[in-house]
Amino acid sequence: MSVKERFQLKKFSYHGQLSVVVIDSGSDLPALLPLLYLHSWGLSKAINTVKQHLVSVCQWYNYWHEKHQKSFDEAIFDNNLTRIRELVPLLALDSALIDYSGFATYVDSGRNQVDANWNEDLPPEPAIADATRDVRLGCVTQFLLFLARRYVSSRYTQLNSREQRTTLDSYRFRLHATRREACGRLNTRSGKPFSKQAQGQLVARERSLTTEEVLAITSCSRPSTSRTLNALNPWQKHVDRSQVAAVQIRNHLMIRLLLHYGLRLGELLLLRVKSLGNPPIFSGVQK
Repeated sequence: MSVKERFQLKKFSYHGQLSVVVIDSGSDLPALLPLLYLHSWGLSKAINTVKQHLVSVCQWYNYWHEKHQKSFDEAIFDNNLTRIRELVPLLALDSALIDYSGFATYVDSGRNQVDANWNEDLPPEPAIADATRDVRLGCVTQFLLFLARRYVSSRYTQLNSREQRTTLDSYRFRLHATRREACGRLNTRSGKPFSKQAQGQLVARERSLTTEEVLAITSCSRPSTSRTLNALNPWQKHVDRSQVAAVQIRNHLMIRLLLHYGLRLGELLLLRVKSLGNPPIFSGVQK
């Protein structure tokens, strides 16, 4: 049996609902942590959604087993001074963060290379589509976040409530940052902000605005003044001509809030005059 086939997916029926589970072929038993993940999150989801996540988790387990010659479940246990096995979930999560970039390369190479060191100038051709790789990394990130939420507690650690919140926020930030770094590093192959679907349709990939794009947006939204007319500003007309300047100022401030504070559109639309300390100059704008 190949080492890569140690963990496999197996379908089963639970109260008449079809689902899948990660099976350890060495023991013919379900892997512990994916089973907890399935029980806590997956039993209420559609089988296709569950399968998409557990395929990624299964690949993570095969990668970990091939690299460390042991299951990821075993990583949360360690021998203490008295040779008794005890839970060490934080060490396992720290190790997962270290191996995350290696797993990204493993997925990108079509599960043929473990921690391959490829040349940044001459990277190899990816074996899978960019969208597929991003889904795999996203599902594994969600699985690791589930483990962080479960094990960063007083039941499994000696942390107080304040330390628990800080530690959980740290894991959440580091996992998302590691995923962004892994996706960004691998995306440098093409240098294009687009991915191509099977149907040939180009889909824009999620990314931050560049400095040039920010300058272009702020230049277009800059309000006109009595001395300088901004012909690029798209809000040049209004039913009440006296409100044009106020509308331009309001929209410019809205764009700045979205840009600098990262507000969602719904959060921005919920803002009212009383939400701010001082009445804004656009408070008299008519809808």
